[in-house]
Amino acid sequence: MNEQSVSPAPAGEENRLIYVYPPLQCSHCTRLTSVALLNSALPQWFAPRCPLHGYAAPYSLTPTPREEDDERFSVERFVCWMFHDVGTCPLVAARPLEQVPGYQISLDPHQFEPLAWECHHVAPDGTVTPLHVMWSIDASIFSLYRNGALISERPSEAVI
Repeated sequence: MNEQSVSPAPAGEENRLIYVYPPLQCSHCTRLTSVALLNSALPQWFAPRCPLHGYAAPYSLTPTPREEDDERFSVERFVCWMFHDVGTCPLVAARPLEQVPGYQISLDPHQFEPLAWECHHVAPDGTVTPLHVMWSIDASIFSLYRNGALISERPSEAVI
């Protein structure tokens, strides 16, 4: 399927990332979250999402400026969450899978290719850590790569 075979989204329809209070349980796990996703095309669709499961995907192939901001924020939110909400993630840029050190591209024709970004985490002391973030479309989960190694668990320490 290519871009010419996909109908454009009707004008005004987009996915939105919103803040909610009080926090609700993530629709994928038991974590509490104050962030949820909405789809303007489906008013009944409301999905609270924690940082691990909270990718804000654009509604169509031509994202709105708000969707681009929400997508970037969802990646930044995951990175900062992995560092126990300490520091910032000022750079997020989409990357091809081949540019993610340590990631092995799947040859399974029944899996969607994940999305990938290059980013940096900046600790409060100014230490910059280059990272890669992946979003598994099939599993609806983020993963983090540092120095070519998959960081599969959020460490219990304040710094990874």
